[in-house]
Amino acid sequence: MFGAVGTAWSWLSLIVPPLMNETVPVTLQHHTTMVIQGFDLSIFLPVSFLSGLFLIKKKPIGYLMAGVYINFLAILMISITTIFIGQKLAGVEGINEQMFTFLLFTLVTLICFLLFLKNIKVS
Repeated sequence: MFGAVGTAWSWLSLIVPPLMNETVPVTLQHHTTMVIQGFDLSIFLPVSFLSGLFLIKKKPIGYLMAGVYINFLAILMISITTIFIGQKLAGVEGINEQMFTFLLFTLVTLICFLLFLKNIKVS
């Protein structure tokens, strides 16, 4: 839930101020839409938030949603980290902080995923 709110805050801070000023978001660059932000805000973050909420309330759907989402997130974090590593090996400058941050997120996500799997009880 914390990750969903934090990511939503981050994406909305890129989108809302230009809308209020009636300007184009700087992060839009040459694209026509902000696809990643759109998918995150419309699909992935609500699922993340709801799975956390249902998990806290110990509802069965929360366990199902959290298991699927943490698996998806682990795969996503691994792929993003590999992109950063590939960019670093190709000589792209200025990505050290981002690469370290995503590496840390990847490790935390993998630990959460392993803990989730470890605590599954077959009934």
